[in-house]
Amino acid sequence: MDTKKIVEAIGEVRESMEFLLYRWRYSHSPYHFRFMLYCLAHAEGNGGNEIIFGSFKTSVSKMSEATSISRSKIKTMLKDLSTGDNPELLINTSTNQQYGYTKITVLKFNEII
Repeated sequence: MDTKKIVEAIGEVRESMEFLLYRWRYSHSPYHFRFMLYCLAHAEGNGGNEIIFGSFKTSVSKMSEATSISRSKIKTMLKDLSTGDNPELLINTSTNQQYGYTKITVLKFNEII
């Protein structure tokens, strides 16, 4: 990667962080901020036919363990971030498999990242 591309990439990351830190509707909430960073970091897809870029499968328990945020706060943040006039996340929950899972899609993933 040449220097110009590195500088452009750094500028894009800076813009994303400025949005999350200053202009995002939950920028004042450290829990929402940390949780959204977790979602962005995991939303690149894990391959497979069901997971698309900007999405990932997980569970409330896994998210709670990874972020050190209580399960009840995770559930509240999932509701907060998937509702309103401009939701950040699309949540699909499945109980079809033995243990079930939650599929999270970061809406406008390409714009944020």
